[in-house]
Amino acid sequence: MPLFLYKTVYLLTCSSKLQRLNLLRATLTACFCVIQFLLVAQLYTFRNFNHRDGLIMESTLSTAQDSKGNLWIGTDGAGLMRFDGYHFFEVKSKRNNAQHHVSSIYPVSNGTVYFTSSYSGLYKYKNNDYHLIYQSDAIEDAECQYVSMVDSSLVLICQKSINILSQSGKVIRRVTMKSPRGLVIHQVLKIPQGVFIFTESGNFFVRSGKITRLNNWYGSYANESFKPVFGTFRHNRMILYTSDLKQQLTLELTNDGSIFSG
Repeated sequence: MPLFLYKTVYLLTCSSKLQRLNLLRATLTACFCVIQFLLVAQLYTFRNFNHRDGLIMESTLSTAQDSKGNLWIGTDGAGLMRFDGYHFFEVKSKRNNAQHHVSSIYPVSNGTVYFTSSYSGLYKYKNNDYHLIYQSDAIEDAECQYVSMVDSSLVLICQKSINILSQSGKVIRRVTMKSPRGLVIHQVLKIPQGVFIFTESGNFFVRSGKITRLNNWYGSYANESFKPVFGTFRHNRMILYTSDLKQQLTLELTNDGSIFSG
């Protein structure tokens, strides 16, 4: 008979209340010791990297990992870096200076890396060099904040605009913000079907070459008073939440981003 079953049987057959309490106390103590041992066994190792390891700037704005395991690091004024798990490499260009404030990074499977420079625009890195493919306008775009990809098109989010671009940087679709503050972003959620953008100036869903207001996308599935500020996605199920978490909208999506049921 296993030890814990033997102790349980013995506990039930003890005639003395004091004996039962002492045995219960001993059993609980043994359980706590086992739990403590298991927790101590799960050790995690952390290491801090700095300029001594080759990191040219400790102030960073963005990170992303590619399919080969490389970690791409966007610094706040010193450009882009790559970390292979052992060494840091400064990403340089033959034609451009490296003093970029890299606000977002998006690696793709063929070795290409797109990244946004806050005050310059969108860059494309490939074959150990990078070049500007979209120059942002100081008035129409302001700061570039985020880049992603939907299907074969790029999604570029700036402070005052949302853009769908070709991989060469040509504008396909564009929505500009009328608010003087531009886009104050709460969340950008990338899913296989597209990109959800939650902002103080309204919410958007970018997919299949379209930039759609979120309330127009879900339409009659929610009333006009429903104002989501963020969402979660799992197994083709999108859940939208209000700021107080008291209201939520659950939607089942198809593979092209259309609503199957709600």
